[in-house]
Amino acid sequence: MNGTLTYHGSLAPNDILIIDTCSRQVTRNGIDVLDQISGSFFTIEPGYDQLLYQDNEQQRLLVVSVTFKPHCQ
Repeated sequence: MNGTLTYHGSLAPNDILIIDTCSRQVTRNGIDVLDQISGSFFTIEPGYDQLLYQDNEQQRLLVVSVTFKPHCQ
């Protein structure tokens, strides 16, 4: 895996941001926000991958879910 994606939009409590690197789609609460992304899409491989999350909030409760789909080309 290599590459960096940056989301430039805001996230309110209970928002759901989905980054689908296979279909190269990004949605927030079901709405296309691809225009708020910079960088390059990457591929998650089976085995060990490292993802880094950063933001400027002092405190945030965050749930991250990563799903590997082997049919993604």
